[in-house]
Amino acid sequence: MPRVRQQLTLAAALVAALALTGGSAALGAKSSPATTLANYLVQGGEETGFVPAGKPSTFKTAEAWGSVLDAKGAPARLTKEGFVSALSEYTLYTPKRGSGGGISWAVELGSAANAKAEASADYKQLAVGSEGATVVERYALKGIADSRAWTSEALGFVSANVIFIEGRCVMLIGVERTQGGTGTNTVAPMEAAADSIYKHSHGTCP
Repeated sequence: MPRVRQQLTLAAALVAALALTGGSAALGAKSSPATTLANYLVQGGEETGFVPAGKPSTFKTAEAWGSVLDAKGAPARLTKEGFVSALSEYTLYTPKRGSGGGISWAVELGSAANAKAEASADYKQLAVGSEGATVVERYALKGIADSRAWTSEALGFVSANVIFIEGRCVMLIGVERTQGGTGTNTVAPMEAAADSIYKHSHGTCP
């Protein structure tokens, strides 16, 4: 299963892995239905054309979540920020199976200030061109404070991603398409999901 950087920079391996696993949400962590952070993940009907692929994966330690981020010093940074837990789920593009997928996560830290610091660190790591992809645009989502969105493109792939903060939590939504993918049909689902989460959670988390 590809690492986060690959997932959010149009790695073909993500779509292939989702197709092979039937959309199971396995990132090396124990799956759990969860009851708190689950409301801050993409739900069915919130992301046009995309649906959650199974149950979210739960991460209960800074070490476990840091290994997913795959960034130097991430576990130590998360511990300092008062890491509580994280949930991550895959999403699948259903109109044309195998032509798209995505990811949604929610991470709870010790304070709102720590969430802001973690969001900045995640953005710095992820919003870069790698694996053959180029960042095309960086912008903020209208109506969502401190949101950081970006789009990327590579040959045959497009993606749209956003990181935003609510209370003590950091949320990320990533969408990517292969066949038939355009800036419009990746950005629109991503923005719709972020708007929905932000509205139903009233800017607080957990």
